[in-house]
Amino acid sequence: MEKLKITQEEIYLLRLIYKYSINRQLADAKFIKDVVKICLQDTHLNKEVETIKIKTASHVLKNGILNIARYDYLSKTLTIYLKDLNKYFTLLNKTTPFLTAEEKVFYKNLEATQIILHEIEHAKQSKKIQEGNKDLETTLLKVSFDHTDELNSMNFEEYIYDPAERLAELNSKAKAKNIASLLKLPEVKRNESLSLLDELLSGYERKGLKIKSPTLHFLNRFGGLQVLHSFDFYDKSYPRLIENINNKYPKEERFHLGLPISLKEYKKVDNKILQHVNKQKNRFQ
Repeated sequence: MEKLKITQEEIYLLRLIYKYSINRQLADAKFIKDVVKICLQDTHLNKEVETIKIKTASHVLKNGILNIARYDYLSKTLTIYLKDLNKYFTLLNKTTPFLTAEEKVFYKNLEATQIILHEIEHAKQSKKIQEGNKDLETTLLKVSFDHTDELNSMNFEEYIYDPAERLAELNSKAKAKNIASLLKLPEVKRNESLSLLDELLSGYERKGLKIKSPTLHFLNRFGGLQVLHSFDFYDKSYPRLIENINNKYPKEERFHLGLPISLKEYKKVDNKILQHVNKQKNRFQ
């Protein structure tokens, strides 16, 4: 069995989550500031996050979805809305009936941490773009950042196709899963594992024997397929383009970037999700 690699950042975050949770205390303004401080120290992102705003007012989106936190790469500002975070905590009471009262406190604080980590990932993405990297991930991020205004004005459902959102969610959930792995709370660990698996399949759509790629959907939606022209895998024939991507990138990277996957690869993750769900149902019955 491969030994789990835990970063120094994750250890510091674990200590903070444990300190609050063991005392039955939910994430507050100080907790948020401490999480951000830990992340900025570990990632050297001070230039990307110049201002941190913690607001007590609500910032619910038009479609009723909670907008708990956001990072603005132009103003280099990270904003967290405490009222919406507390609303999310209340919602978690209904969606996690399989967790004990103690587990719920740990899980809520872990979720608050993951939400902040997600926004920190966007700051990392901004830095990566500014550094001028020419790899595929940076290219995809640039297309996403170039269409920020359009994305903000569209339905929330479009975010599942956005590579910047996908990468921020996957990377932050992976850290949350690592932190959960150090807690002696099996259901919290299982829930974080399930959450990460769900995110892997997010945006992928099964059409018969084929699986539609969220990233290619996004690029096509925003006229961005031409950004792939400079890569050696590009082919004007769409079927050959998909075949070339499959040959060039391993499964893990294709999942990470939202690139084409096979039906077999899709089913394997879907079966793991089903196993986790069944275990939760068995405990709750």
